[in-house]
Amino acid sequence: MDKRLKKIATVFMFNTGVVRREGFQNSQVDTVLKRLHEVASIREKELNEGTLIYNANMTEMKPEVGHQLPIEMYREGYEYYVETHFHPNSHSCFLQRNLMDLMVYDPVQFMYLFDQPLLMMVGDHSDTNYMSEQAFELAITTKEKELYYLKDATHIQTYYKESVVKEAIEKLNQKRLALFQKEFKKEVYQIELKDFTPLKSYAILSNRLNFADKKYTYFYSEKEKTKILKLPKVMPSYANIDSNQEYLVGELGSLYCLKNIVSDYSFNVVNSYSVALLHSLGVKRVTLSLELTDSMIETLITNYLKRYQKRPNLELIIKNRWELMVLKFSLDNYYKSQVKYLVDRFKNYYHVVTKNNLTYIYDYKETIRGSDEKYFKMGINSLREENYEEIWYFWI
Repeated sequence: MDKRLKKIATVFMFNTGVVRREGFQNSQVDTVLKRLHEVASIREKELNEGTLIYNANMTEMKPEVGHQLPIEMYREGYEYYVETHFHPNSHSCFLQRNLMDLMVYDPVQFMYLFDQPLLMMVGDHSDTNYMSEQAFELAITTKEKELYYLKDATHIQTYYKESVVKEAIEKLNQKRLALFQKEFKKEVYQIELKDFTPLKSYAILSNRLNFADKKYTYFYSEKEKTKILKLPKVMPSYANIDSNQEYLVGELGSLYCLKNIVSDYSFNVVNSYSVALLHSLGVKRVTLSLELTDSMIETLITNYLKRYQKRPNLELIIKNRWELMVLKFSLDNYYKSQVKYLVDRFKNYYHVVTKNNLTYIYDYKETIRGSDEKYFKMGINSLREENYEEIWYFWI
């Protein structure tokens, strides 16, 4: 509906509302009211018993059942989500009471409001095509629309089958580039960058006062100003910040307010362009994203050297617990008691710490990378360890 969008494209649109309401390929039309009553009963049961009721978890399905599911999309879905591309953080189920909201959701009822060019892609032998075809027919306002059939493709194969993915991307690019048929002026991209000396240094985040260890070159702290002071990711103001202090910063505003800074992993640096930009803005040391694999790190550094003919000054965290979320209110104040953990349904404990009326939620598991020397050889200048157990107790 948003008219800022110049063109609209979908790949195997899935109308989750109509499937939850009427069943796949309209197989449960006769039981809509019955299932709504069942969901209402489930909501009552959860309220009265204080329990959460989930639908069947696909990961618990036996292979001989999953491989014989009568619907192709579900059968291939079992193979994809459970056998070949399973991820431990994917729960593969939802609360049954959510069916009440899903059953009244319908993304195609307002298709007539689209007046932008529309591209809808489906597979030439997919059992989910009827959803896109119905939506396409209802898009009566747009003057430019196309229903495109990908070759040799089912719904699930669009996720991973190389030929299908390639064809879909090529079609998307064809439509996208048609919107920007312009001659661009070619100029040499230049950026002022420092050539950093290769180092083998270590850093540590610790709130222990008077911490000293010859192994570490850089010392970060959330409280001790004699060290590099770590600022929170949520900064309401920089009014009382000492401009002479060295800081480990985690949000964009700091780049414009401070000078003596090291960027933290929350900048999510994943490519050489980001490293160059941060260095050009005065960042002394750039911490790479926690999500990078070893091969991605090696590629990033190689590309930086090729593009800029200079060495970056990179820091990599080799031991920590991810700071998953920062809430702008205190759970302790809300519950009127100290909240130490959040527990998911797999019994994983996520540590919770309240700092300055903000709530910080940390990953349940510790991230530890491999050989130090390997990263130094790649071109990393500093390896950081973060002692979060110590930091938690400091704030508690």
